[in-house]
Amino acid sequence: MSGRGEFDQWQDRLGRRRTDFVDVLPDELWVKIFKNSMADGPAQVAKNSYALRSFRRVTNPFLLNSVCKEWRRICKAHAEVWDTVFMAFAWMDGETKEMIKAFKQRVNALGLWMLRAGTRTISLTYRIIETDYFPFDNSNAMGLPRIVAYHARRIKYLDCVVSSTWYNIFKRVPFPVLEKLKFICGDYAEHIAGDGGYPFGHDYCRWTQDSVLDLAGSCSKLTTVWLEASFSSIGLMLPWDQIVDIEVGHVERALAIEILERLPNLRRCKMAMVPYVTDDDWMQSPDNHGRFEGRGRVTATALETLALRTLAPSAFGDILGIAPLSLKGIDVHNFNEPPLDEGLVLDPLLPFASTLETLSIGFCSPLDTDQLVAALSQLNAIVSLTIAFGDQAEPLDDGFMRSVLTTPGVLPRLQRVFVATSDLWIGDDALLKFLRYRGHANANGDSVSCERIREVRLGLMEGAVAPRLQLETVAELGRMVANGLQFRIEHVTGQLERVEE
Repeated sequence: MSGRGEFDQWQDRLGRRRTDFVDVLPDELWVKIFKNSMADGPAQVAKNSYALRSFRRVTNPFLLNSVCKEWRRICKAHAEVWDTVFMAFAWMDGETKEMIKAFKQRVNALGLWMLRAGTRTISLTYRIIETDYFPFDNSNAMGLPRIVAYHARRIKYLDCVVSSTWYNIFKRVPFPVLEKLKFICGDYAEHIAGDGGYPFGHDYCRWTQDSVLDLAGSCSKLTTVWLEASFSSIGLMLPWDQIVDIEVGHVERALAIEILERLPNLRRCKMAMVPYVTDDDWMQSPDNHGRFEGRGRVTATALETLALRTLAPSAFGDILGIAPLSLKGIDVHNFNEPPLDEGLVLDPLLPFASTLETLSIGFCSPLDTDQLVAALSQLNAIVSLTIAFGDQAEPLDDGFMRSVLTTPGVLPRLQRVFVATSDLWIGDDALLKFLRYRGHANANGDSVSCERIREVRLGLMEGAVAPRLQLETVAELGRMVANGLQFRIEHVTGQLERVEE
């Protein structure tokens, strides 16, 4: 056999093997591949919002369905490919025939997508925005909520933009399997952005009071809710006694009282104030600060975790001042301004000393380490501690390690610690002393009577340089890791929740 003939034979056999492998790949594996390729679709739609082109960049079942005959067969044969629905509707900058046609096609595609999910429950995410050329009460725009209402009985997760002009469409529409709801009132979003600012006051919150969407009797399984405003401002009624997890944005009044009192079985709560509300705004508004004075703690005894974002320092104290003393977790970051003194942030934590197990707190300004140590020395129940120091803070150094993490009686139950800083000045000796003290002693060291530290994460913000550890230190850290310690020095970007290795 000639060399060329041999090569052709091998090529032919290799081609057949490759084809055979693709042919015998089971549908179930293809479905997993398809689902994985579409996994970030809902997040991309929510993030990129309303741009039509953003949807074209995201893998979706229609794209997979059009690749080849075999993929089309798999997509149509397996409803699970279609049960996660996400759609971004184009910004309508003119009511032209072409744009209206494109919008109708997209609504029809949304309906077809859900139909192809068969009898499976659906996760639905969509984004749309109102414009002067295409208002929410437009007859074409009304096609979107009608599609949602038609498939309401199968929707398990709903992340949506809804106009108050659509509320009538959802009246008496049951959502029997709905468990999670992210509700954005398009009218409210347009209102707060209309004058380029964030109004702060009583009248602002009541502008939609005549429009009410009552879903209290329609969602028997609903437990998790995200809202961008208060219940009253967007006219939404839900089965509040079922809610165990809630997130509310644009809390511009004393809504903490309403939230904590109306939801008796609430376990986790996250609230964010209107950006740019200062301590002066909070203190001078009788509708805010005055409502907290002399008020006792609410009786939301099921509440375990309270997270607060973009708030005035005084608001932090007011809200914690009415929270139930049974709290196990407090998470507060991103103050709108530096606190007048550390006491505004640290003192409200002290009443929770006997129950607080998880504390995550961020400071945007220099912090008095002595006051921090004094506060932490009273919080003896803490198991997990996260502290983020802003750009203006002093570098994290040996003194912090010694006074906060290697002092007898301070944080005796600590098992996990994450410290994020713009500059890390920790020597090898201080780092090893901390780890030995917390139960990872070497042959020549002794550990004291405190819980064994299980996880240590040191986060470096953008521009910070990681410390250069000596070889002996790296070797001992290796032994500690082999003995169960999780240890990382990593870079962090943006919000503390977003951590990059």
